[in-house]
Amino acid sequence: MRRGNTHDGRKFFCLLSSETRNGRIGAIWDLYLDFEKDFKNSEAFNPSADLFSALGANVALNSSQAMDADLLHAAIQSKGLKSEFKSTHRLTMTLTSAGPQMMDQVLSQKWHHSKL
Repeated sequence: MRRGNTHDGRKFFCLLSSETRNGRIGAIWDLYLDFEKDFKNSEAFNPSADLFSALGANVALNSSQAMDADLLHAAIQSKGLKSEFKSTHRLTMTLTSAGPQMMDQVLSQKWHHSKL
């Protein structure tokens, strides 16, 4: 399981002077935590392990398992508009004689805009 970016963010903010931290750290840190939640930085993303475990007892040669994943790549927010670049993928694992093979098919990728 990977460690989220929260640790690195806290390390950075500890380097700021106490005067700067007391005046602005709350708002900046809240913004950082909002983006961390939107990007799911504290969640593990390991599709190969998920697919392999989903195969379970079905380990016959050429058996396969698929899952769809929605990924957020970028987010820009202003006072009245939030824009996010997202993609949807179909990830497929097939068990072959050479070992497990992964395929990533991009189903869609586009900007999504919403008014605030």
